[in-house]
Amino acid sequence: MSYLAILGFAMMGVITFLLMKDKLNILVCFAILPLVFSFLSGADLSKTTEHIISGLDLTRSIFLMIMFSLPYFALMTDAGLFEILIYKVLKKMKIGGPILCSFTVPLAILATLDGSVMSTYLIVIPLLLPLFKKLKIDPMILVFLTSLGTMLGTIKPWNARVLRAAALLPNVDSPAMHVFLKLIPLMILMTILTMIFAYFLGKKSQKRNGFIKKNIEAGTLVGEEPELSEMSRPKLFWFNLCLTIAVVTLLIVTSFPEFYIFAVGLILALVINYPDRKMQNKLVSKYAAATYPIAPIVFMSGVVVGVLEGTGMMEQMVMTLVEIAPSSMGPYLHIIIALLSTPLMFIFTNDTWYFALVPIITALGEQYGVAADIIVLALFFNVGAFASIVAQPQIIMACDLGGETIREYIRFSFFKLWGISIVWTLVGFAIGIF
Repeated sequence: MSYLAILGFAMMGVITFLLMKDKLNILVCFAILPLVFSFLSGADLSKTTEHIISGLDLTRSIFLMIMFSLPYFALMTDAGLFEILIYKVLKKMKIGGPILCSFTVPLAILATLDGSVMSTYLIVIPLLLPLFKKLKIDPMILVFLTSLGTMLGTIKPWNARVLRAAALLPNVDSPAMHVFLKLIPLMILMTILTMIFAYFLGKKSQKRNGFIKKNIEAGTLVGEEPELSEMSRPKLFWFNLCLTIAVVTLLIVTSFPEFYIFAVGLILALVINYPDRKMQNKLVSKYAAATYPIAPIVFMSGVVVGVLEGTGMMEQMVMTLVEIAPSSMGPYLHIIIALLSTPLMFIFTNDTWYFALVPIITALGEQYGVAADIIVLALFFNVGAFASIVAQPQIIMACDLGGETIREYIRFSFFKLWGISIVWTLVGFAIGIF
């Protein structure tokens, strides 16, 4: 093993260890450690600067998209768009227990349009929990299905997971849209399969609890009016819905920069929903603070990639792995990792998965002729994150909302999530997505 390979593995190992043990802020890891290892590789200050700049060039467009897309959907959440939309759907439904379970999945997908796992849990679980109890369905199923719907709902170009994946595809035009469009057919298929699975989960739970079959009539699922905050703008519901549809449509059918589309959408939404200047300033400050954790992380991840590639560490790491891995396994290593992703998420965070493991697997796969986007797509659906408080600490809150313990949730969900992950991987492989 060469000196550069040792340095590369050491850097990724140190970053992973520090993040897993919560010893350093992830921004410190991404900003300082690559700098140190670049100097250790023999690069001088001038070369190191070049590596950093080239790396940041890779993630700049993703950073800009985050800065406008996350505030846009946060504003729509404040304006009540998603709560009112879900309310209107539930108001029309005549539903039995198994059907309720089935529709929990698309409702969670709908609720996660703003890109926030936490807000999805806060909207869906309190809204549906009384219905689950009334129909004698285990509330654990509600928490589980909301988590599953939330994961499926991450497949949209402004979501943090897609943006992390897009940051790994610097040579692809509009990488976030590329990931989104590639995964949409698989997402639709898996949503249908998951709804069928949810139906039988609900049926089994009702049977176990001795429930007498009956339906809840349309209009009785929710109250006469949705409970909205002072920030909600119900009179602007149709405007906000049409604006959101227009923004998403423009993302798909035009070549405008994604961040610019969201910037214009955000400005229109802000001015029309909250015309008061002081309120606008207050909301801009609020949304700016909300973008801080993810936007700088994605941007600074470019430093890691820039140093790894610029110093030659990545090339040497890949050569080492090629020498170790059996040649027959190389072209399918990303599939093997994807099949094992659920248990692996107990030792990875979302950031270490995307920014430590996936780049190495991607570089290795390219040595066997596997395109980078195929590998990133295959490793995208790490649904095991929703069984791990390391990767997705929000599930602690979800369990509390559902009146369940995290221990029982993991016991209930782990093998189900793993099975769904395996089905996702095999179906995606079979239909040629990865």
